[in-house]
Amino acid sequence: MMNSVKLNYGGELKTGDFIGVAYGHYVAFGWYVQPGADTVQYLEFRAPKYYKENHEGFEDRLIKLDPTHKRRPFVFKNMRKDYVMRYTPIRVFKISDPDEFMKGSNNEPEYLISKQILLDLKFLKEEQS
Repeated sequence: MMNSVKLNYGGELKTGDFIGVAYGHYVAFGWYVQPGADTVQYLEFRAPKYYKENHEGFEDRLIKLDPTHKRRPFVFKNMRKDYVMRYTPIRVFKISDPDEFMKGSNNEPEYLISKQILLDLKFLKEEQS
């Protein structure tokens, strides 16, 4: 299966590209993961931070209950992906400079933390960041 999607106004999405997804009255932002069966799969930009914090809290509770528990590392499969069902190429668009796009917004801190998590997991490559 190819990990890219052709866009309506030219270009192609590749795994790790930062995208916008148009819904009825809002736009969601995140990192493109892969195409599915008539879907586009992506990680919403807050997701890596949220899922890592959730995973670490869960592991802390397990250790509190059982001090012999061996802490499991946070890995990519610990994150749930979002899906765009029956997408059309006009609903999904690539943001070519996400750092500049998020700069100065209220969401910039979460974006930067999530981006670093994805770099650490080697989902993103340095040239994509």
